[in-house]
Amino acid sequence: MGYARAGGSAYRVVTAGARWLAAETTCEADEPGATHLAIVDAMTELAAIHEVTTATVWIGLSDRRSEGSWQWVSGIAQATNTPPWKLGEPSAGGKDNCAQLDMAGHFDALNCDDARPFVCECDGVAPVATSY
Repeated sequence: MGYARAGGSAYRVVTAGARWLAAETTCEADEPGATHLAIVDAMTELAAIHEVTTATVWIGLSDRRSEGSWQWVSGIAQATNTPPWKLGEPSAGGKDNCAQLDMAGHFDALNCDDARPFVCECDGVAPVATSY
């Protein structure tokens, strides 16, 4: 499937653009119950993802279920007032309900229907569909 080890996980970058939900579905199909869009739960993971990509990519973070309540595809909440959010993000309201990781290592809220490259993570953690 093309996963490369970096840090404590394995990652696969998909350069063909996809909508956020389609990207999550694609990642989950790689190894059901063990793969998903990347979850950035440590600063070292930011560095690991940057080792495998040279693009801005979708990651497994959204507030699609509940506006303002950002959750990883694993069901873990992400604080909105802490780094690595880009200055002024996450935006409130509107259609910017999915997160990308930019090349500066910041999270940025965008429209989930935008087609973007994405990064899948294989870490053995099952995604929780009710979180996204």
